[in-house]
Amino acid sequence: IVTTSNTIDSLIYYDNIPESIQNSTYFMPVSGSDYWQVQVIGAIVGGIDMSSYTSNVAVIDSGTSYFYINQNLYNRIMKSFFLDCGVDQGTPVCLCSSTSTWPQFNFLFDGIEVYIPSSQYIGILDSSNNLCTYNFGVKFSSINCGILL
Repeated sequence: IVTTSNTIDSLIYYDNIPESIQNSTYFMPVSGSDYWQVQVIGAIVGGIDMSSYTSNVAVIDSGTSYFYINQNLYNRIMKSFFLDCGVDQGTPVCLCSSTSTWPQFNFLFDGIEVYIPSSQYIGILDSSNNLCTYNFGVKFSSINCGILL
């Protein structure tokens, strides 16, 4: 993705990447051969260092609207930030008025930090009844990783 004067353009190169792109883009090293697996250095959620709850591996899957985290990190985040939310038929349900206090996620990878502000993971369930959900959950995949973005 290249950002130029308030526009975002996606570029796909199948062979040679132009030098101008190579010089202005950070390419994060991958460690998996079957999928985009990267090393996790840490996680900061709502300004709290939660690195001890993460695993050391993440998988990047840019085709999903949700992101998934390991059970330990999920439990810690729920206890710290989402105590007022409930569950209805397996779906987390919160008052939309509480979303202003939802935390930003900062994932630290090898050479880069990825920010996910709360505005990017809020899902509106029922606007007339002020009900929202968060679009992240516990990693359930068989892929051996602690974070799935």
